[in-house]
Amino acid sequence: TYEEAKDICTRGYTHRIDKFKSKEEKIFSARLAYKDKNVVFDFNSPFPCPRCNAVLRDGADLISCAACGFSLKKTLSAKTLTEKHLEALLTKGRSPLIRGFLKAPGSSETFDAHLIFNEQYQVRFEKNNKTG
Repeated sequence: TYEEAKDICTRGYTHRIDKFKSKEEKIFSARLAYKDKNVVFDFNSPFPCPRCNAVLRDGADLISCAACGFSLKKTLSAKTLTEKHLEALLTKGRSPLIRGFLKAPGSSETFDAHLIFNEQYQVRFEKNNKTG
């Protein structure tokens, strides 16, 4: 799309794009990135590991670091994190306020929270400045 072409020209990569099809007809997701005068598939996160600063692997459901074992699920309490949520959490250690986390599996009750890391780089919810 125009927006994806604009992202490649201005940032050097796109957001994660779903539903590419391989030669073997397998569906996969990846970013497109401009490297060495070519547009290529990029399976790495554009953000470094918050724990050790290594390259993060950006999978369909999980972002992980092979160097230190850090991992981050992209869906928490039935809420899928957006690119903006992930960028803020990985680069600043705190997400913007995210609305609509489920209180319990199967529940219809929701809560709003920021995501933060504890000292072990595990994700925690911060509700009204209280960590839980």
